[in-house]
Amino acid sequence: MNKFRNFMKRSSGKWNSQRRYIYTDKNVISNLKSDLSVDFVREDDNEFQVDLKWKTFDEKGKVISKGEMITIGNEEELKRNVAYMSEEPTLCKVNMVDDDCVVFDTTYSGMRFREEIRLVENDTIRLRQTLGWKKDNKTPFLCGQYLEQRK
Repeated sequence: MNKFRNFMKRSSGKWNSQRRYIYTDKNVISNLKSDLSVDFVREDDNEFQVDLKWKTFDEKGKVISKGEMITIGNEEELKRNVAYMSEEPTLCKVNMVDDDCVVFDTTYSGMRFREEIRLVENDTIRLRQTLGWKKDNKTPFLCGQYLEQRK
């Protein structure tokens, strides 16, 4: 079994996500909470499907967003039916750092994103970080940090 497929199987489940977003171009920091569901749906010899669902709450507990994403992956890439900041499908390059850590590189809508997810503590915690750059800008406009604990 390839490392990425195995990583995504290990990530399956329900997660409580504590999130901090730093918008460097606006000098704004927001702290949010999300309920996240990662469902490993199917696999065959060449690819696998993982569905994501989330509901995000502001600091007062009000729902500010919710969504669903269907992903199809193989050893080298992950196709998403929608992006996090767009309704357009995206294609992510996949790099397995080691058995416990994956990095996604994605470009869409004039932006580039680097997302890293690491499983720790016997797969009960996911540490995530995201950096986002606008086209032709060397300074990230977004830094996201996440602590996700299995429910």
